[in-house]
Amino acid sequence: MMKDFQLSVFGGIKLFFKLKKEINYVLYQRRALLILVDIICVVLSSFLALFIRQEANIDLWLWNNYMSIWVVDAIISLLFFIFFKLYRSLWLFASIVELKNIVLAIIGADITKYLIINHVLDVRLPYSWYFIEPALLVLLIGGNRFLYRYIRDYRIRKTQQNKNTGSKISKVMIVGAGRAGNVLLREIKNNVNLNKRVVCMIDDNRAKFGTLMNGVPIVGNRDTIADNVNKYDIDEIIIALPRATAMQRKEIIDICKETKCKLKVVPGVYQLIDGEVKVSKLREVEIDDLLGRNPIKVNIKQIASYVKDQVVLPSVLNNFYKNNKFDKSNLHKIFYTMS
Repeated sequence: MMKDFQLSVFGGIKLFFKLKKEINYVLYQRRALLILVDIICVVLSSFLALFIRQEANIDLWLWNNYMSIWVVDAIISLLFFIFFKLYRSLWLFASIVELKNIVLAIIGADITKYLIINHVLDVRLPYSWYFIEPALLVLLIGGNRFLYRYIRDYRIRKTQQNKNTGSKISKVMIVGAGRAGNVLLREIKNNVNLNKRVVCMIDDNRAKFGTLMNGVPIVGNRDTIADNVNKYDIDEIIIALPRATAMQRKEIIDICKETKCKLKVVPGVYQLIDGEVKVSKLREVEIDDLLGRNPIKVNIKQIASYVKDQVVLPSVLNNFYKNNKFDKSNLHKIFYTMS
């Protein structure tokens, strides 16, 4: 009995230390800090809403009314933030999706506050407060999230740049300011280990000329590639046109080849469907890209069985012969036998 008790105690202690190792304390500390910041933002936005509503004239009656329900205000907001998973997002990669969740959470919380504070707790606040407070809260909550993202991103990039000090940064031009180009641009900007920096983009859509994509200028169409390579001292060109036809791709490759820059292409449209437009998926220019058409697939076995042990004159050489391109005395040189 005593032995079983000791085993159970030791087993419990072992399990406790195992769970302790698995708990991500840093993650929970960050979430706790984020919750504390959100509570401050909720209360601050509420006070600012009252301050704006009263046009900076302090009405103690309204202040006292809010002070009686500020805890309810904060709890309702936090419950909606949790429901919309604001504390589970990776804010280092915050985007429009996270901003949408913030807006939806605040709107839902605001409607709930109106029903509970006004009809359940019977505490009167100005109706305009229910419009001003959520607008301010979106700015404060969204602002602190994206500020956090900016600071973390800046620190990570600074650390990586210090590690890569002395290594040459390759200047990149992306041809194609569409979805694929945007994905590649983001990856290159977020991954300092690539030692690449996109300095300009090319697109044939004239409506995009002079605009910026993630801070990178779209400087012109394919006809300006050579000029912009010299202007921006480009080392590498990436063709991000997975939807382009074979002929369009060939025309652009022919232009890029004249620049002597290193050249890579996005493989194909299926990469967009699978969400695999990444720098690691880029490939070198292949012979098929230079055809100006899709490669023709032939049945080699069927052709071989047809011409086996036959004397064959290639049609292209036959045409040359008909046009007097070859001397008849040298005709034997173009014959061969397949065996």
